[in-house]
Amino acid sequence: MEAILQFIPSNFKPFALLVLCFCTFPVAWSFCWAKSEVCPESSSLLLWKFKTQGRIINTPIIHNGVLYFASEDQYIYALKAQSGMLLWRYKTRGAIYNSLALHKGVLICGSTDGNVYALDYRTGKLLWHFPTRREIWSSPLCVRNWVFIGSNDCHLYALDTKTGSVLWKFKAQGWLRAPASSDGKYIYIGNSGNDSLYKLYAIEITSGQLRWTFAVSGPIESGVTIGKHAIYVSCEDGFCYAIIKSSGKLLWKKKLDNAAWLNAQPLLENNTLFIAASNGRVYRLNATDGTIIWRYQGDGWFNASPLRYQKYIVVANGGMHNNNYIYALEHSTGTLAWRIKVSAEVEKAPAIYKNAIYVGCHDGNLYAIQIPKEKGTYSIAR
Repeated sequence: MEAILQFIPSNFKPFALLVLCFCTFPVAWSFCWAKSEVCPESSSLLLWKFKTQGRIINTPIIHNGVLYFASEDQYIYALKAQSGMLLWRYKTRGAIYNSLALHKGVLICGSTDGNVYALDYRTGKLLWHFPTRREIWSSPLCVRNWVFIGSNDCHLYALDTKTGSVLWKFKAQGWLRAPASSDGKYIYIGNSGNDSLYKLYAIEITSGQLRWTFAVSGPIESGVTIGKHAIYVSCEDGFCYAIIKSSGKLLWKKKLDNAAWLNAQPLLENNTLFIAASNGRVYRLNATDGTIIWRYQGDGWFNASPLRYQKYIVVANGGMHNNNYIYALEHSTGTLAWRIKVSAEVEKAPAIYKNAIYVGCHDGNLYAIQIPKEKGTYSIAR
């Protein structure tokens, strides 16, 4: 500023000084503001974020460095996992509340417009679509060359992944919003939407013939976890059920403290179940008899299924009063290793790829977050 004033006559310097201060104030203020917005150390975990125009209620899938997910804004997206750069997007005619499936280059998704969509995973070009008679909330399951998906028209459909032609369809006694699960021989799926006829179904995979049913007292909106001799399912009646695969008979059921509902699919590892519940707790159970080994109290409630990463159980919650976190718990003890605060509720499990967490939130953002190297509490929330 002194360098400029030396060329101005002395009788004009007071006025010039005032003008210079006024003109440079925004620059100076913006510099100070930028400094105040520099991310704290924990916020530097945020690698990138991608904004959509609706809530994200599905788990991303990642293949060959490309991340695929969908949004309530009706679009299916493909991004570069490393940078978040958009590769392509495809618009359906309804909101999407389920995860995608990828099978031999075919990306498959259901929409609340009632259609099943199959896209070329490289270009997003539509290969085929199949109309059902109601909204689709169920995530697709691909086995061999078939895709299995439920609809709110109460049918489970088995479709050819290449053509979309119908192999068979099965009529249930309520909406099929849960994703199907399979052991290669049978398809297992639970229904919701009928107050008196909540059931779990075992259906022969090639014929669509019913093998057995098991009645529960609440809606089933999560996938079935399959063990060697038993299957495990969370239910909105607050119970976790263990059912014998061959007969459909009850092995055990467990009420998880004061949990009003269970919407998260259990994780099974080495005869141990990990379950996240609506009471804000994560449980480790003995899969043989349902005995609780440990419990961890988080914030808010859990709808997202837990997943394993190295020695940790990673699970995300939908919090109260903006307490939305991704937690990493010690596998053997349930002790908190680290947690990352995010900006909005997480309803479905994140994906982990190359030491990064990819998670969709109710604020419409897909976040890529570096996994912490040290214990502690971190935040990427704004």
